[in-house]
Amino acid sequence: MSTLLPEIKALGTIWWIEIFTEISATKKQVVYNDLLLFISNFENKYSRFKSDSLITKLNTTGSLENPDQMTINLLHKGQELFTKTDGLFNILNGEILEN
Repeated sequence: MSTLLPEIKALGTIWWIEIFTEISATKKQVVYNDLLLFISNFENKYSRFKSDSLITKLNTTGSLENPDQMTINLLHKGQELFTKTDGLFNILNGEILEN
């Protein structure tokens, strides 16, 4: 038996999280709260839809002052995937998606 947690609207989409093991209602709430916190923090830092996010700052200014290690890792991963896919994967495609 599985449990579907309440949907989460973030990062321009709707997330459905399903738990495939029996856990108490208290643990379900802890899992849900932890997911909300993680997704909210990620969205606030990296969403192109948020005017004060790091991504918006990077897109506006072309640089970031003292980015944290997670941001550096994500940007490096984006470069790596761009290279490995001969440009098919591109983290810079926001403008294309909007157009």
